[in-house]
Amino acid sequence: MQDHAQEEIANLWDEWHTYEIIWKPDYVQWTVDGKPIRTVNGGAAADYQTKPQNLFMTYWSPTMSGWGDGFNDSTMPWYLFYDWVEVHTYDTKTKEFSLEWREDFTGEDGAHINTDRFMVRNNYGPSSNRRTKAMSSNVYIYEDVMTI
Repeated sequence: MQDHAQEEIANLWDEWHTYEIIWKPDYVQWTVDGKPIRTVNGGAAADYQTKPQNLFMTYWSPTMSGWGDGFNDSTMPWYLFYDWVEVHTYDTKTKEFSLEWREDFTGEDGAHINTDRFMVRNNYGPSSNRRTKAMSSNVYIYEDVMTI
């Protein structure tokens, strides 16, 4: 595992950013605006690349020391905003990615999320999470942005 310097990505809440998870047979890499943040070479993260996966689009405010330091529950409620989501498929023969689908969240304000593509679970969240639980009533589209 390799963690990359994060000082370049401070204040992520000030503007829009592009987050990527690049998952290839030999590594998984997380990027922000094209800059690598973390890379895991081999091991379980890369080895399960051929199995069906889910992408959790939520926030996690962990309670473990070193992970959730600096979170202040009194600043709740917190929000996530998604302008668009793309999923690409990796072809091991060509070593290329191809677009599988894209969601732009266009629609009427207040519309709910396309449940054919997205699953919104009620009262879900890891036990190591602060008082943040996903609720379908808190996931909606406003001004062509998915808001959680």
